[in-house]
Amino acid sequence: MTNTRTIVGAPSKDPLTYGLFSVAEMRSEPRDSNGRVDPHWKNGVTWQNVCPDLDSTYDQCIQRNSLGVTVTGVGENPTKAATAERSTWGATPFTVYGEIDCSPPGFWEQAQAILSRTFDQGEQFEVEKVFFTGTVNTTPNFQFPHLAAAAGLVESEPGGATLQLATASVGPTGGGSLDVVEALGKLEQALSACVKGVGVIHVSCELLPHLAANHLLEEEDGVLYTPGGHKIAVSAAYTGASPTGVVQVGVQWMYATGPVFLYRSQGKFVGTEVQALSRSVDTLKRIYERTYVIGYDCCLFAVPVSTGGVITGAINSAV
Repeated sequence: MTNTRTIVGAPSKDPLTYGLFSVAEMRSEPRDSNGRVDPHWKNGVTWQNVCPDLDSTYDQCIQRNSLGVTVTGVGENPTKAATAERSTWGATPFTVYGEIDCSPPGFWEQAQAILSRTFDQGEQFEVEKVFFTGTVNTTPNFQFPHLAAAAGLVESEPGGATLQLATASVGPTGGGSLDVVEALGKLEQALSACVKGVGVIHVSCELLPHLAANHLLEEEDGVLYTPGGHKIAVSAAYTGASPTGVVQVGVQWMYATGPVFLYRSQGKFVGTEVQALSRSVDTLKRIYERTYVIGYDCCLFAVPVSTGGVITGAINSAV
């Protein structure tokens, strides 16, 4: 019997506006001196990092004569010492792929368009999921660095150097769950003191209404910001689990990092239509994939937030 129903396009599916891609420094693939793409970044990347840390001093004569302050060691200026040091950090790669298996009739000529569109719709969510958990293809702690990290990881380099692949999530509260106002305040203080600039607060979709209801975010040019000026990344892939991976009813963990960068390759189809055709079952298997490396600088903090409302008798007194 002829199908009398009109075939139409499926509803559009747009990625969430304020996800990780909205706050990360999106980098193109590195190129060599001849302008050709250098594929070595897909083995992972390293970078020299300096977390800002300064100090202050004075001139002994000015201090004594102009301000009338009594100081020891008259005639000598105070010594100066190193305030910061360079360290080597690293990040490991992972690949996200999408696959559609379908009967060739009606699919053969549309396969690439359908698959690339499907990939675009789900790409950010899958990248965020790997970045939050570190799990790749069911293997935990495979991608570094990631957010829900209970322990650091240092890798030995040739010549005795060390490479920082992960840092443990530090909890600046020292206690149990906080209401969202106090939790964000703790993260703002810790992150601002560590980065001394703009960092990123990572929250689950469940926490977003709590932040909005308490007027704790504002939008500018498609990016969400905290009152202190840190960027906010919101994702359904951020499960709200603790650094040890525990999901607790009524509690969502909020994370904070230094600035985030993200390398991603050009998307590509694996094989051709002819190579992807399985004649034994008359199925066309099309695969589309991209490779990513994500890193951040200096800091990783985590705070448990109650989703049940205002917490009384919690850290630093009741509200």
